[in-house]
Amino acid sequence: MLNPVVARHPLAGLLAAVLLALTGSAQAENRLSLQPPGSPVATGTPFTVALVMDFADTTTGGGVTLGYDATVLSLDQISFEAGLADDPDFQCPGSAVVSCPAGSGFISFGSVTGLSGERNIATLTFT
Repeated sequence: MLNPVVARHPLAGLLAAVLLALTGSAQAENRLSLQPPGSPVATGTPFTVALVMDFADTTTGGGVTLGYDATVLSLDQISFEAGLADDPDFQCPGSAVVSCPAGSGFISFGSVTGLSGERNIATLTFT
């Protein structure tokens, strides 16, 4: 029988950033990370995970494909942070210009003026 409580360490193992495509300096340490909930989550209860960027070098954007067990989790919503990416055409899902890959696990963002520093990109809601 599965434990009805999922701790944040096992949860982090379920979500894997598999593909990172950043357009910045090859020497920069531009990173994306996931911040799981701060406390245990009961099975079937909605919870949020923050997708965070930490860009040492200015870049026009990035993308990530999330890998997770769809028999255990469902990605219900991706909410981009207001004002982060001034060009919604960079955003997947949701771009009217860019052809976003099929599936709910691909997320991209960007700004023609460049992005740097540590900021939340989006809030991901799972059940």
